[in-house]
Amino acid sequence: MPLKNILLHMANDDHHSERLKVAIRLAQHYDGHIHICYFTQPQSMPAAVTGRGASYVYLQEATAIAHEKAEQLNEEIERECHNLSWSFETLEEDHVDAMARRSTLADLAIVSQSHQALKTDRVCLHLPDRLTLVASCPTLVLPVETSTDFTGKHLMLSWKAKREASRALRDSLGLMRDAEQVSIAMLYRRDTEKDVMAESKRAKQFLSNHDIDAEIHLVPAHRTRGNGSPLLNLAEQIKVDGIIMGAYSHSRFREQILGGMTYYMLHHTDIPLIMSH
Repeated sequence: MPLKNILLHMANDDHHSERLKVAIRLAQHYDGHIHICYFTQPQSMPAAVTGRGASYVYLQEATAIAHEKAEQLNEEIERECHNLSWSFETLEEDHVDAMARRSTLADLAIVSQSHQALKTDRVCLHLPDRLTLVASCPTLVLPVETSTDFTGKHLMLSWKAKREASRALRDSLGLMRDAEQVSIAMLYRRDTEKDVMAESKRAKQFLSNHDIDAEIHLVPAHRTRGNGSPLLNLAEQIKVDGIIMGAYSHSRFREQILGGMTYYMLHHTDIPLIMSH
């Protein structure tokens, strides 16, 4: 499916230009429309800001600054998107909820990964990558630790016979069809290797039926369940620039407490993720 409707998360943060650059590239390729949601409420608050009164003052000041920068951002968008179809709205509400409502009429949502530094010296208010759980369309999560320009030339499908992975596969058929190279990655343990190999061949045949040629990679799973380092290591080894995967086969709360693949990938990836739930 071509990406005709791209939903872009924007805020007063350090990575908004990178997200805009990726959205523009995709809109140019697919002759698509970019709908930009600019949020004035901050995504986080310094941990040192304590007390109801202090928090309220900080939020007021941060929101006022974001409103002041809205005009500057609009000028940047007009300059960069002058030959594209785009729309812009300023929102003062929960980032995830507002994006989720708009995702019902989007082909792809673009957000940034939540920054690891927030864990120690910041209080998280709105984590955009939580959108993967509630969005009606696939979510492209761009890493923040490395400067990333998502091209989609080599995509890796992290496959497992689960509903979420199946949704991710179907949501991303258009991207995979346009990619120069597609890989299928599956994790296996000693007692599951034979079954995993058979399943990977079924996934390869499914893609072949959609005119997508894919190469299979079987990877030994980490001894700790939910640890995605084998997938990330493979992606780096074969030079992948995007990982397609299902999100949250377990509840988000369970993954936060006990660990899980989605939680691990969102917090450790330096490669763009295309996620569906």
